[in-house]
Amino acid sequence: MRTPNGSTDFAASAFNVRVCGDKPWPNIRFNADPQQAALRLLAVGRLSGPLDEHMPSEPCGRMKRARKQYRTAGILALMLIVQSLCFANTERGLEAMRAGDFDRAKAEFAAAAEKELDRQAQFHLARMYQRAIGTKYNCEKAAELFLKSAEQRYFPAMLSVVEGYAFGRNCMNSDQGLAALWFERARTGMLAAGDDVIAIRSLAVLYTLLGHKDEAHRWYAKLAQHLIPKAEADDANAQAELASLYARGDGVSVDAMEARKWRLKAAKGGNADAQFFVGAQSKNPQERLAWWRKAVNQGHSWAMYRLGMALLEGQDAIPRNEEEGMHWVREAARRGVDYAREVLRKRESTQR
Repeated sequence: MRTPNGSTDFAASAFNVRVCGDKPWPNIRFNADPQQAALRLLAVGRLSGPLDEHMPSEPCGRMKRARKQYRTAGILALMLIVQSLCFANTERGLEAMRAGDFDRAKAEFAAAAEKELDRQAQFHLARMYQRAIGTKYNCEKAAELFLKSAEQRYFPAMLSVVEGYAFGRNCMNSDQGLAALWFERARTGMLAAGDDVIAIRSLAVLYTLLGHKDEAHRWYAKLAQHLIPKAEADDANAQAELASLYARGDGVSVDAMEARKWRLKAAKGGNADAQFFVGAQSKNPQERLAWWRKAVNQGHSWAMYRLGMALLEGQDAIPRNEEEGMHWVREAARRGVDYAREVLRKRESTQR
């Protein structure tokens, strides 16, 4: 985009532009990447020529309002830069979780959560406290962080809060009044997101939680409509999720053959959940172990537990390997698998 004096207008080309008279005027549009949004806002200060040259003249807009927009843009830019740093902490935390480095994961999530800007970090840190993953069990802290994240409309946290108040789970006491309040807040926020697939999935889960089967089925059907073209385009994550819908009959008719077809495609495409389930359903012991090892290499905690138990017990003619089996059971326990923790408790009690 060229400015009236002929030079390149970086901000106008970076933004969605509307024209006021013959002068480009940046209409600030936030995108999903907070760092890009911050850079675009900062670009407002790099307009060529005097500031007033780029201000819309009457009757397109009032000068005072325009100047205020520019000042606001600078403030928003700084806020978004801080937020982008929080998101970086969260991404590093998720990478550390997958690698099993829970001390680093906790530190990264806490760094973002303490600034109260990153609702995703707050949610994951709450899960760590709830499941005693890489930290001591702290139900009070978990509930606090679930609520902070939910207040910022992070859908997984809102679902956790609704479930918590409805059934006395997720470190919350049962309170039907608060459950109804949060159900409505969650429903309203998810509906406001429109055709967003995350919102559609969240609505399906929300209605399932409270037993509204017809509404849940309707939203799962919408989810399936989104997933099918992605699955056909070889999106492994969509294939795995679509397989689960066919297996359970959520939004589609129960179809075991379709479930197996999509799950196998997803497993071959690298989806860890699909690899775990394909392994669990295999009648060939060596093939089962091979799929579980693939899932384990991606940090799949249930694959670690099942692989560990298969090696500990020598299931289905699988050679026993107590040392490796205990290694994977311990790793699953570290990652919050209660069955693995129970196995360790029983073994410890018998050794006393």
